Amino acid sequence: MSTFGRDFKIPILLHFTIILKHNLMKWFSITLITITFTISLLSCGNDTAAGAEGKEPINNAQKTAPAIPPKPKDIVEKGNKINLDDYTPFKESDVIDFKERMKQSNAVLIDVRTPAEFEKNTLDGAININVLDGTFSKKVNQLDKTKTYLLFGATGMRSMRAARTMAEAGFKNIYSLTGGLGAWDRVNKELNKK
Repeated sequence: MSTFGRDFKIPILLHFTIILKHNLMKWFSITLITITFTISLLSCGNDTAAGAEGKEPINNAQKTAPAIPPKPKDIVEKGNKINLDDYTPFKESDVIDFKERMKQSNAVLIDVRTPAEFEKNTLDGAININVLDGTFSKKVNQLDKTKTYLLFGATGMRSMRAARTMAEAGFKNIYSLTGGLGAWDRVNKELNKK
């Protein structure tokens, strides 16, 4: 046999080996995907921990808690739009809204910053309950839970933390100033320019 023929057979054999290897891998991948899919379909039904014992089947919905509470009926009737205020125990309030709420007779203004920050500057009529103090929960639990509480800090982060703590303690009407005193100062400067 000539060297040309031998040189020609090697690439052809190599080509067929590569095709065979590729097809086997493809077949194996498809088989593996099919088996995985079949197993997942079979496990989608209700589990029965009962077996021969006759117990109630376990409902898959009972295995995990929902991420958010069910939608109230009025939200569903509004075209399935979710109003996040219905899911949070406290609300964030911008400066204009916060000012309006300060005019309410049952509103209590709370500066949640440290006493040193409170001494430097605060809003008129505010009381100081430091959210970073270990006794914050004890102090707020002495407050009337029927009143409206307007919380603020320097940037809004501590007031949100305080609002969350108060909500967990059972307070219902809690508003946190978005952006804190920084936002308050910026908005008031803009309003004074007009």
